[in-house]
Amino acid sequence: MSGEKILIVDDSPTTSDMIKMYLETLDYEVPWMTDSAESAIGLVKENSPDLVLMDINLGEGMDGIDAADIMMKEYKIPVIYVTAYSDKTTLDRAKDTIPFGFINKPFRMDDLKVNIEIALMRNIITQEERDRNIEEKIYQDHVSRLEFFLLSEAMDHLVSGVVVIDDNLNIYYANKAANNIIDSRKQFKSKNGKFEITNRKTRIEFLEKLKKRKNMVLTIDTEKIDLNILIFPIDNPSAYNLDAASSFIIFLFDSVCNADKIEEVVRTLYKLSPTEARVASHLVFNPYLTDVAAKMGITYHTARTHLKKIYLKTETNKLPALIQKIITGPAGILIHAKD
Repeated sequence: MSGEKILIVDDSPTTSDMIKMYLETLDYEVPWMTDSAESAIGLVKENSPDLVLMDINLGEGMDGIDAADIMMKEYKIPVIYVTAYSDKTTLDRAKDTIPFGFINKPFRMDDLKVNIEIALMRNIITQEERDRNIEEKIYQDHVSRLEFFLLSEAMDHLVSGVVVIDDNLNIYYANKAANNIIDSRKQFKSKNGKFEITNRKTRIEFLEKLKKRKNMVLTIDTEKIDLNILIFPIDNPSAYNLDAASSFIIFLFDSVCNADKIEEVVRTLYKLSPTEARVASHLVFNPYLTDVAAKMGITYHTARTHLKKIYLKTETNKLPALIQKIITGPAGILIHAKD
């Protein structure tokens, strides 16, 4: 390689001139030389040199190690230390920045040549790897957004409400069923694009769980049939093009179409026993295991034993995850699909 532009940072004019002479002999360009870390960072920011040769001790102010760390982390510029300091403390600090090379003074031109060539080649490889990672992230983000679009299209065919909110209750997405539930039920309201629960006690419990990012099932008692709320945190909101640091999927469900098929569906899909399928189906309507046990005429201990087996067969480990899988997974398509 030749013609690369190199920045020299050294508080000794004699040393800087000698390094510059060596570099030009090796066909490198040296447009910049400075004796301070602050000035060096400014030159890197403005000019993006191909390489920096950095002395560690630069007198007063920031030293070369701190400057090199900023250059490599923030500006992705390779740095080689050229220094007479070799005590253990200094070396440990320098190693922690993962430099592209380390040359002890006094040095020969061959030392400079070999270290620079290796550093430049390593930087090319690092940059190519960085570019591949960026391309992969862009691709994955595109796929995630496409998957979310397709999912939202499918969600409009469910009678269960699906809402995506952030921790400030701003609504990013709501399927048709969710909009219908919010508009028609006094237990919910959408005000200025925010999702709200009108019942004060339930609202407080709901907000506390959001703060803790907990999976949760809430039930609101109504005159006709209970309304269930399932909260599920989204681990990576940015993958779905969401601006918020914390986002959640909220499921609202108070009825199930084709209810007579639910036991058959979950039993077939997840290879549950008849009793396990019955427990799972009851939990969709009433997410409280104590109530389910009483309704089925079995003890809570027996119901809990069945639930553990259901978790194992459905590859879930918590009740909200189980209910979410039933109402939104393959079983949900059959259970909730509109005729």
